[in-house]
Amino acid sequence: MRKALYVFIGMIIGTMISFGLGASRGKLDSLIGKGVQSERTLQYGGEAIGTAVVIDGKTFAPLRTLADRLGLNVDFGIDAVKMEAANLTIQRPKNLTLGQVENNIAMLSHRLDQLLSEMDGGAVTRSQQMNLATVRLYLAMNEKWKLELLGVPSAVISTS
Repeated sequence: MRKALYVFIGMIIGTMISFGLGASRGKLDSLIGKGVQSERTLQYGGEAIGTAVVIDGKTFAPLRTLADRLGLNVDFGIDAVKMEAANLTIQRPKNLTLGQVENNIAMLSHRLDQLLSEMDGGAVTRSQQMNLATVRLYLAMNEKWKLELLGVPSAVISTS
């Protein structure tokens, strides 16, 4: 009787383990059970917007907080988290100064020059295209913010 009970319990445990491996699709590098090494304040434009944690040397930030701040829509699906731009209007952080914006513009202009020189007429990878688009977007945002900080009225572009 006792042997039959052990066999039954063994089958249940085996089924649970098998189900667990199938559900994780073999991804055994989970963060479950790992300790938080440290916490860091998550800042956007000098303003604290949340807390990030460091686990196994990697920093994890709250996705919903970041997405909301950056104007992104987030869809938490079963197999993936999808982010899309709700709009391309990113508000200037409240504490951002003209000096910071000018430093950002100088840094981004330098990075843009680096990216363009790396391409230098050769085949352009998808990664290079994305880096170039990102740098150009941030450069345009900072140039717009500089005009706002200088008090220059912004132009309205109509698509109608």
